[in-house]
Amino acid sequence: MWKWLGGCLLVALALIVAAFWWGYNSMQGSIEPDGSTSVKIGAPPDRVFASLANGDSIATWMAQGNTVRTSRRGPLVTGDIVRIEMGTPGGIASQSTSWVVAEVIQDRLVVFHLLPDSIQGVAAIRRDSLSAEGDSTRVTSRLVSPLMEEVATDEQGRPEGGVFGLTSKLMLSMLRMQSRMELLQLKARIEGSARALPPAAPAP
Repeated sequence: MWKWLGGCLLVALALIVAAFWWGYNSMQGSIEPDGSTSVKIGAPPDRVFASLANGDSIATWMAQGNTVRTSRRGPLVTGDIVRIEMGTPGGIASQSTSWVVAEVIQDRLVVFHLLPDSIQGVAAIRRDSLSAEGDSTRVTSRLVSPLMEEVATDEQGRPEGGVFGLTSKLMLSMLRMQSRMELLQLKARIEGSARALPPAAPAP
């Protein structure tokens, strides 16, 4: 009986690991070698930027499942802070990170610096740039981390530093996949809102 239950648990665990690995590799395939990913959104740049760079709407697409707070409401400006609180199972403790707005160019670019509570300095830099494609907008998010990349690879780009190097590389990959998922969430929000709008009234 116990052997049978143990076997079932092992099979279930193997399936979960396989599904996670498949999802990880599938998402990694959408990340370019330079650490960028892009999504085409069916709306003009000014409308996309209004959701991407606004303290009132950023929680609707960024860090889903966590608590997102901004230092102030309205359009983001240099120096604004987007704070993300990640709760642990059971709600016993939480971890926090802060994205600080480093640069804003209206309808074109937002640059964030990641400042985790656990380390000193900038852990990652994220550049979200917008470009018009007909009636749509392409948002390209490029996430780099000189700190993690330096630890994670040697001069030939191979993992080094043992477990610590592999962990740094995995963390960087997870941040890039997170930015990909956030762009998809932004796309769903904007395009869903557009579909929900009533049709324009005919001209008299």
